[in-house]
Amino acid sequence: MRASRLAERFAADEVELAAALDGDAEAFRRLTDKYTRELHVHCYRMLGSFHDAEDAVQESLLRAWRHLGTFASRSTFRAWLYRIATNVCLSRGPRHSANRPLPQPIADDPVKVDPKHYKVEFENDRVRVLRIKYGAGEKSVMHSHPESIAVFLTDAHGKFTYPDGKTEDINAKAGTVQHMDAHTHLPESRSKKPFEVIAVELKR
Repeated sequence: MRASRLAERFAADEVELAAALDGDAEAFRRLTDKYTRELHVHCYRMLGSFHDAEDAVQESLLRAWRHLGTFASRSTFRAWLYRIATNVCLSRGPRHSANRPLPQPIADDPVKVDPKHYKVEFENDRVRVLRIKYGAGEKSVMHSHPESIAVFLTDAHGKFTYPDGKTEDINAKAGTVQHMDAHTHLPESRSKKPFEVIAVELKR
């Protein structure tokens, strides 16, 4: 059922994308509306400001519209939007850093507070590699990660709750690779099956 819904979503994206490429601004709005909220969360985590994140999302969507013709179907439209938003946030970072430090992790090491779900597979002075395994419906406690690269070994569906009470739905297919900035969260599995992730935490 879930795979069917994802297939329908990607098919709908293709229809809207084709219309947007033909210059249909309303199709572009429909295409991007479904991603606006998660882009805002992504930008907020990078910039540490609600209003700066709003501005970054608007600039990202404007850039996406202006450069829509350069989109290549080697990646999903969602992944392409995320790359644009990340670049926008990085370009804004130095301008804001003098006045507002980026948010830093404030909670505990997941390996210490939740060893059931987090296990160290490898560690040296540059990286720490974690194996993350959740059973269906399992929940962790609030903890922190440094900047990381996550590799999803299975499909995953979950929810992140952040220290300010905001939540974010997480969906990933097996084989997905994601860059994640330093963050603090409480993860909860919403998958009906166990899922597994390898996280490469960067130390420098």
